[in-house]
Amino acid sequence: MNYIFNRLDFFYKKAYYIHKITLKENYMNRHAGSERNLTLVMDLYELTMAYNYFKQGNKDQLVYFDMFYRKNPDNGGFAVFAGLQQLIECIENLHFSEGDIQYLRSLQKFDEDFLDYLLDFKFTGSIYAIKEGTPVFPNEPLITVKAKFIEAQIIETMLLVTVNHQSLIATKAHRVVQEAKGRPVMEFGARRAQGYDSATYGARAAYIGGVAGTATVSAGEMFDIPVVGTMAHSFVQSFDNEYEAFKAYALTYPDDCVLLVDTYDTLKSGVPNAIEIAKEVLEPMGKKLKGIRLDSGDISYLSKRARAMLDVAGLTYVSISASNSLDEYLIRSLLNQGAQLDSFGVGENLIVSKSSPVFGGVYKLVAIEKDGQIIPKIKISENTEKITNPGYKRVYRLFENETGKAMADLITFHDEVIDSTKDLTIYHQSDVWKFKTIEADTYTVEELQVPIFENGKFVYEKRHIPFMIPLVTIVLFVVSYVAANKMHMYHGLLQRYIYWCGGVAAAFFLVIVLSYTPKCFRSICCKWGAISLEIYLAHIVIRRELGTQFAKTYLGLPWWGNVLIIFVGAYIWAKFVAWCVTKVQAVK
Repeated sequence: MNYIFNRLDFFYKKAYYIHKITLKENYMNRHAGSERNLTLVMDLYELTMAYNYFKQGNKDQLVYFDMFYRKNPDNGGFAVFAGLQQLIECIENLHFSEGDIQYLRSLQKFDEDFLDYLLDFKFTGSIYAIKEGTPVFPNEPLITVKAKFIEAQIIETMLLVTVNHQSLIATKAHRVVQEAKGRPVMEFGARRAQGYDSATYGARAAYIGGVAGTATVSAGEMFDIPVVGTMAHSFVQSFDNEYEAFKAYALTYPDDCVLLVDTYDTLKSGVPNAIEIAKEVLEPMGKKLKGIRLDSGDISYLSKRARAMLDVAGLTYVSISASNSLDEYLIRSLLNQGAQLDSFGVGENLIVSKSSPVFGGVYKLVAIEKDGQIIPKIKISENTEKITNPGYKRVYRLFENETGKAMADLITFHDEVIDSTKDLTIYHQSDVWKFKTIEADTYTVEELQVPIFENGKFVYEKRHIPFMIPLVTIVLFVVSYVAANKMHMYHGLLQRYIYWCGGVAAAFFLVIVLSYTPKCFRSICCKWGAISLEIYLAHIVIRRELGTQFAKTYLGLPWWGNVLIIFVGAYIWAKFVAWCVTKVQAVK
């Protein structure tokens, strides 16, 4: 248990990246009209129940639902919560189109009054959820829905399918990453995924779970996940021989050359040819072979022999990666055998969570509100694991003050107050004979669920930058600018340094502002930022080297014309320099 909670640090440190990859607005802006209406992704009984609520007159009654799961995948110690961003998008786009209404009319199960109600349907409830990437445990509410009966019922399947899939893959990904012992793991599973969405959103979930990158390009585009990939066996086979295939790839990607060495014979052909490419093609260009990949055979034995061959050739810097139906168990076995591997590519066993393909999340009614009073509801079952925890609840995580590490999760009623200045006795929810008393003033309490929607309004901050950061940058810029301009008696280096301080602050603030702009605009800025030196030099040439009069008037153009000349000149300059570098490398 201590180990489980020690791992929490990993996920909290990754929180920034998790929030970053959840920002999909930019993708949607570039793909206007591409949003799918997923409202009818539901079981029919959700509509039949909703119709009954409508006819009985209790459609507006407030109810409380909990989404939780009963068992960790692969009998692991915990799960990793994921899928919240896609749920948000589904809720925001929740509506019944005219086509949906026509189809429902054709079922002949609902009257026109109910269909008219659905046509104007909008979610107006509140949703509270745990943040993505958080380690979670069985039977604790991951999502709590407070809404009108019909609204809470209609979103059931949509909520479950979104959270169940991504939480499952994120959990599996973490298990794999954990066994890699710090070595990067890449997600390679798109071709074995169970559909397009499974490939794309599975890659997203895997990234949340800890993988370093994905081969799925759509996930890279939508969520800014690093994409990786080199070659397949077909590429090698398309050439007359393996050496020519490797040479062609090395010339195309000299800075990122990873060679697949097992097409014909790993030790007699693949590795020797890779060494030759490194010595004869890349080194004369001033480049280095980045790595080789093993995709078949006895990976442990081949990696050891390949490592020895590379080291003898002086290529100690070349990494060795492995793929071929890997999972956490096989990775553990390889490393226990002393396999000389630096990274892993994991596909089919990750993207479908082959060893445990069902997350098992459920969505249960826990309370009804009548006359302002919350009445708990419980499901009784002969299977004790199916008995639900009644009532409107909160979920807390307890942290030890001395170490800062988590100790336990605590479920309480919504109106209960935890006083950390008093001793706290916690119990296992089913095995009540298991209990622990935590001494007063030795622990800190943190609520896990945060508001996502309140009364139908989206309130969750998908991206958070502390207020003090932009404030400090603005203050530093203003102070530096004023100080520099007040120093009339000083010139030269000191004044210039002060200006530079203000410039750094302004640049940092600009980066923060740009992080909120559409991705297409940021991409343009990045492309021009890559030639910022050329822009600066072009500016110097035009203003200082071509004469005072020219510096004042340039070409008699307005200011935007002068800026255009600078940028065009910088672009041409950069292209010319790149061409010269290419020619020099070719000669070498």
